[in-house]
Amino acid sequence: MTRRSHFGAVRRLPSGKWQARYFDASGRRHTAGTFGSEHDARRELARVEVGIDRGDWIDPEAGNVNFEKFVADYLETRSANLQPTTMSGYRSSLKHLLPTFGQVRIKNITPLLVEKWWAQMTKSAAGPQVRRAAYVLLSGSMRAAVRWGMILNSPCKIEGAFKDGSRPRPHLSAEQYAVIVGSMPEHYRVIFWTMLGAHLRLGELVGLNAGDFDPKVGTITVERQATPGDGGVELRATKTGTSRTVEVLEPALGMLRAYVAARPAHPKAPLFIGGLGTRISRSVLRAVWNRARVVAGLDWAHMHDVRHTGLTLVAAFASVAETMARGGHSSSAAAMRYQHAARSRDSVVAKAAGAELASLVGVGT
Repeated sequence: MTRRSHFGAVRRLPSGKWQARYFDASGRRHTAGTFGSEHDARRELARVEVGIDRGDWIDPEAGNVNFEKFVADYLETRSANLQPTTMSGYRSSLKHLLPTFGQVRIKNITPLLVEKWWAQMTKSAAGPQVRRAAYVLLSGSMRAAVRWGMILNSPCKIEGAFKDGSRPRPHLSAEQYAVIVGSMPEHYRVIFWTMLGAHLRLGELVGLNAGDFDPKVGTITVERQATPGDGGVELRATKTGTSRTVEVLEPALGMLRAYVAARPAHPKAPLFIGGLGTRISRSVLRAVWNRARVVAGLDWAHMHDVRHTGLTLVAAFASVAETMARGGHSSSAAAMRYQHAARSRDSVVAKAAGAELASLVGVGT
């Protein structure tokens, strides 16, 4: 027995149960399920019809792909716009996701399943940054599933999961940095002082060409980074996809001027070269840094700390916007980290500004 409506139909099966069927906007027929009564079948049919009318209906077949297959497709769509190191990080995060979600259909990944996984990750040996990175990949892929019409809502709803729960890194002071650089072979020192003086990421430092430095005005233009590739080093756009020009801090500026004066080069030639006369490599600079920090007794210091050291110095005198410009940040949130670090200078700044104010208005003098 089949009873039709303008939208779909319910029919009684030989088992005595009722099945609801309907057609989507493209004319494809779908089954809304099997029910114990005609009333329940019609109620589900009405619910689906309302969803289609509102535009929030999801093809029940679209979410049948398992997570492992889906996330591979998702990463493929992202690969053209992400740096190789970022893609490598995402693939590393999969080992924390696939055991739980790998064979689960996208439409069956629920907020409860995500929260159980998060609880297990919190109890595991994985550090907070590892957990956060895995959640970022899971959440990003689920948002893509929503955009692609595979699920109605993302199941990733954990409050605070995007926050970096790691402990703040020890601050590398300028004095400590000078000790590390002083422990290096002399011909590397100008490279590392340039890294601090222009607040460069490692890839940006390696990617500099001779023409990027203007010795007359003392500026460096940062418009590319060197990243590892299948055929060796690849020059790509900066992390934010934008370029910036910064005035180099002393004493790096004086060292850099002396360096380029002694080594004239074509503007498109690498600014810093290695032993074979080619662009200095990231791995060589890491090795130099790692040896020097041990010799200096500061083996906890990371190369990532160098930008923080330089930008913290700048933030004591600069606004958030100015710090963003020098650091090449795309959001104020990143630059604010250096503003917080610079608050230790607030007393010094306040006393100096107060003395100046008093002298200007003739009060307290």
